[in-house]
Amino acid sequence: MSLLEQAEQHVSQIFEKEIPSGFEYHDMQHTREVVHYSKIIGREEGLNDEDLETLMLAAWFHDSGFARDTADHENHSAAMARKFLTGKISEERIRQIEEGILSTQIPQSPTNKIGEILCDADMFHLSLEEEFIIRNIKLRNEWNNIYGSTMDERTFWDQTAYFLSLHQYFTNYAKAAMQPGKEFNQHQVQREIEKLEAKQHEKEKELNKEIKKLKKKNNKLQSPSRGIETMFRMTARNQINLSSIADNKANILISVNSIIISIIVTMLVRKFSEYPNIIVPSLIFLLTSLVTMIFAILSTRPNISKGRFNLSDVKAKKVNLLFFGNFYNMTLNDYEDAIKEMMKDYDGLYTNMIMDQYFLGKVLGKKYRLLRTAYTIFMFGFTISVVSFAIFALYVPVP
Repeated sequence: MSLLEQAEQHVSQIFEKEIPSGFEYHDMQHTREVVHYSKIIGREEGLNDEDLETLMLAAWFHDSGFARDTADHENHSAAMARKFLTGKISEERIRQIEEGILSTQIPQSPTNKIGEILCDADMFHLSLEEEFIIRNIKLRNEWNNIYGSTMDERTFWDQTAYFLSLHQYFTNYAKAAMQPGKEFNQHQVQREIEKLEAKQHEKEKELNKEIKKLKKKNNKLQSPSRGIETMFRMTARNQINLSSIADNKANILISVNSIIISIIVTMLVRKFSEYPNIIVPSLIFLLTSLVTMIFAILSTRPNISKGRFNLSDVKAKKVNLLFFGNFYNMTLNDYEDAIKEMMKDYDGLYTNMIMDQYFLGKVLGKKYRLLRTAYTIFMFGFTISVVSFAIFALYVPVP
């Protein structure tokens, strides 16, 4: 088996086993085509048999580095070629192969004849008039697959046009045989860009039509939406439910501690003379119940404002018309005028709804803080009372 056949077999195994399937363009077919065009251009450029073999070896390995890394595959390709060829050909030829492979890195910068031919063969697809568009789409798909990008068509074709404008062939054969096909494809790319521009123009026209329709519906769009009203309604209901829960908890504390105080006052006080060791624990328990009741009552005590405002307050959005405490002292006519003024301005209406929710939340926060304090006092006071009862019962003798 010749060295070229060994190289083909080795690289084929690399593409089959190590290179991911997402490489739609840089696949084994592309490598075979680069080898084919390298052979054609090399013969046309007058390479001898040894140099032609060196060129084709470089062509076989030039994309093998994709098995190691996508961003710097040329260096990996050169290293893989060196590893395979060491001991099979001279060090000078291996260096030529490495230089040729490295010269294919974009922007291409060949430093010897083998590099120039390999660069031109690697860009053979730029001159394929019938397959160029298909090959380019495969290249775009490969970028999206490998790099996880979602490059849109316009950006891709703009970049393709830019690349074609900068690219140049290096060998005389490529300049004569491939340059015309590349120029034809530059026109194809330009046509693709023009098609996309036309589509974009149509989309803009459709968008302008939609904008005009939306402008006609502007008054409707300014009206309160059902979703916003539902949000305010649910928020108000939830806060009222939480307030009701807090009141129920406060009522439980008031009821329980009222019973405790009644029992202590009516029953235990009379026993103080007989059982003096229960005096201190009873007083602690009594004080705990009393303070707990005070905080529970404070959490349920209503707070009413003056119940009046003027029209300037409404226009300045300084008052919440939805809370009875702000208008209960007003006349019906004044209140009606204020409500009508608010209804003219949707922003003002939403402001009032927001204020209503905010201040309801403030009241609810205060209620729960006082209620938490009452439960904390009751918990610790009850514990201390029980402990003190136990201590006095055990260590303070009854006379």
